[in-house]
Amino acid sequence: MVNGPYLLLTLFSVILCSGETAFKNMTIPYGWARHPMIYRIGSVDRNIPITMIYGSRSWIDHSTGKETQERRSGCYVDVQVIAGAGHHVYVDKPQRFNELVEQICQNVDGDDNNGVDV
Repeated sequence: MVNGPYLLLTLFSVILCSGETAFKNMTIPYGWARHPMIYRIGSVDRNIPITMIYGSRSWIDHSTGKETQERRSGCYVDVQVIAGAGHHVYVDKPQRFNELVEQICQNVDGDDNNGVDV
């Protein structure tokens, strides 16, 4: 038997955008984050690389990633949009998500180990 939260996640992820679209439309009147990170992103250490991963069918608009790139000009900010994935990218496109996370980890590990004994 499938438990409730997993079943709900599966339904939201399998049915083309219906769950995510419904969630977005239901929450519009209630607003979003009280203190959105986008307004504070400039205070994050400029040496910290940032990668944002979005699903192309997610209810979250990936334009925030582009805005982050603009606000952190001259810093490493990568925006990845995975085609065909909803909000739960790791469920919709697990292989692509894992490949991307592995690549990000290797890049960060490579940067950390340049000239430094581990």
